[in-house]
Amino acid sequence: MTDLPPFVSGLCLASIAPGSLLPLTAFFAATACALVLRSAYDAAIPIPVGDERETGRHLLQWCLVVGVTVLLSAALNAIAGVWFVPKPDGFGPWLRFFLGCDGAMLVLRYAVRMVWKQLSFVPTGTPPIPELVARLPVDPALPPMEMLEPVAPDPWRLSRSNVPGVICGALLLGLAAAGWNTGSLCLLRLPP
Repeated sequence: MTDLPPFVSGLCLASIAPGSLLPLTAFFAATACALVLRSAYDAAIPIPVGDERETGRHLLQWCLVVGVTVLLSAALNAIAGVWFVPKPDGFGPWLRFFLGCDGAMLVLRYAVRMVWKQLSFVPTGTPPIPELVARLPVDPALPPMEMLEPVAPDPWRLSRSNVPGVICGALLLGLAAAGWNTGSLCLLRLPP
């Protein structure tokens, strides 16, 4: 390995702006809270994986993230440097902790959903709606029409929709594990 010239050795290539660790920490803490509450809500009121009501739950979850992020940012900013709370540029260890929490919860949540969907999949299509079948006009002169075969959804397509959540969680978990020197705002530094 070649030695770097003295004017670039130890040079910081990517840094975080001063004061930005506090809102980042608040965001990832709010995301952790939202993931816990969403998982508890899904356990209390279960719906099938891939149900159309999941969109509404996603919307509520991200509204919760935005609201809690604003509240946590204001609260942490007000008490930064007091008692056990670090100063605004000292939130590196807290940020790594919440990154790890988010990553672990995402991997666990979406991996369980993938496995659960494969185990609980029933290969039947949507049955015809009896009310609509009963209201169809029937002409006795016409031959009876054959019912179409119901189309069953592909279980792999529904499970595949959880893959991005697992990948994102693994990346967050890896970032928290490898991390950076949390006492510094520099994310990537050249070797000395």
